[in-house]
Amino acid sequence: MVDTSGNLSDSPYDNIPPTQIQRQHFYALYTFHSTRSKPRKCQEKSEAAVEDQEKGDDDIEELSLSIVATDLNAGIEIELRKCLVQRLSKGVDCIGSGNVVSLTSSENSDFPSVCYYCLWKSDSNPACKSTPVLPPSPKSRTTSTGDYLVCFLFSQEDSLEHFRVDLDDYSGGVLQYLDAELSQIDTCVKDYLEAWPVIAMDYLCRCIDVLHDSIHHLIYCALLGIQLEINGGSEQLRKDIQNFIRSCTLDGISNLHSSCNMSSSGDSWQTLDVQPVLHTGTSTANYPAKGEKESSKTICLTIDQGKSFKFEPDESCRFCKDWAEKLINSDRHNALCLKVTIDSYKLQCIQDINTLNRFLKLAENDHYALYRAYMFLKYSGYTNILLKYCQLLDLKSDDKDALAVLKEFIQETEEMSQTMS
Repeated sequence: MVDTSGNLSDSPYDNIPPTQIQRQHFYALYTFHSTRSKPRKCQEKSEAAVEDQEKGDDDIEELSLSIVATDLNAGIEIELRKCLVQRLSKGVDCIGSGNVVSLTSSENSDFPSVCYYCLWKSDSNPACKSTPVLPPSPKSRTTSTGDYLVCFLFSQEDSLEHFRVDLDDYSGGVLQYLDAELSQIDTCVKDYLEAWPVIAMDYLCRCIDVLHDSIHHLIYCALLGIQLEINGGSEQLRKDIQNFIRSCTLDGISNLHSSCNMSSSGDSWQTLDVQPVLHTGTSTANYPAKGEKESSKTICLTIDQGKSFKFEPDESCRFCKDWAEKLINSDRHNALCLKVTIDSYKLQCIQDINTLNRFLKLAENDHYALYRAYMFLKYSGYTNILLKYCQLLDLKSDDKDALAVLKEFIQETEEMSQTMS
């Protein structure tokens, strides 16, 4: 985002009113109507003939978008609408889970380069459940839907794909302000949509500004599914911490290869059931690992009014500290830069888990592979995390035996080291 708070007396845009060329982010909200009807010839036939015709003819689908609210200028908005209709006419695959598309315009150099769009069904909005926009018409055999298409646009390419999960959550939040009469468009709706990059992206920057290099505790909680209890701090800060932890989990990994352009690494990935369950609206946020018994281990974060904070117990690992240091040393006020760094570390986790998994498979016929697995874990900096994820893989019985032997050896080695010290 462009900082306009400073003195712009030397700027070449001094005498030009603020325009969209100086901005990076925009929004658009549409009502989406999808109308399916039978061909006209079917409507003119008898009821029996229509039933026969229905078996052979496909429905005609007509799509339309009507603008509800936007901060785009008229020319760009019209181009965007045409682009969206073309994509949606090929099939609606963005219901509740948005898509990100690159935009180009040969006629308009100010056209934003990337757009996130998500369709929300009207029946998911409590305010409009009892008021269908276009009810079915048996006479014309036409059915219609009145839904909402939420769009967020950004001027930087390869950006919004990294925040797709956050944008899914945020775009759905606008439904609470959309009643049947759309009475809050000029107040709550526009304010909410305008704030999308601040809430859905900049939480990374705010967490680092407050917690500094201590964010390694949040990363540790995210990777191990440890419960985090938050005492104190504002509601917004607690939500930011929740979002930060979620961004560091290995949930949503399937999107990372394409967004980080690292699919050539050759690493495959199983969908593992270790995801945070986020509880909002209270001063305590818990993140138990799904698929296991809820972890009894808890890390407590206490924040006082002076923004000093303390984590108890002080648990983490070298890998998480290196990850945090990389974030601190990057452009900490650039949410996209921070998210790219986070995603690259998540991909490293995947690669390491797959490496360990390969060693376990080789150990069936090569005992030296088990030693290599031990040395790999020893120098990884996050042995307990890698072991946790390998336990969740779909391992064969021989691989499970090798993993059990490896865990037992590591435990004995640690106990011996503690005794000698």
